[in-house]
Amino acid sequence: MSPDVAWYDWDSDKESHEAYEARRRELCPRLTASQLEALWQLRVTVWDGYVISKMLRDQLVDKGLAARLAGWQFITREGMAVLDCCNLLEDDRYGTSGEAGRRLWTLRPEQFARLREEGWLR
Repeated sequence: MSPDVAWYDWDSDKESHEAYEARRRELCPRLTASQLEALWQLRVTVWDGYVISKMLRDQLVDKGLAARLAGWQFITREGMAVLDCCNLLEDDRYGTSGEAGRRLWTLRPEQFARLREEGWLR
């Protein structure tokens, strides 16, 4: 079993869905756009030489959103929870549908604009 993420996990016996969503929105770690881009990269395991920024990676590790092992970087369950709160896990850029021009390895400008409007970025 994965470790608990207290701000993200829902116990439906203890709170309503509305209370859960409000708690999750309030307590989800806020990241800078650069930190979010680095976290997005770590959805797949990345070799140390290919991580977009070691400084940003270290910041994510310090926050518990990423981890390192033997030269590899990867996202943690809490990091995945942050991406879920930002509605970034339903993205489809890798060829199952959509246009070739939208299949990028980076977040798109309109995604950053939406996240800023919704208050997810600091």
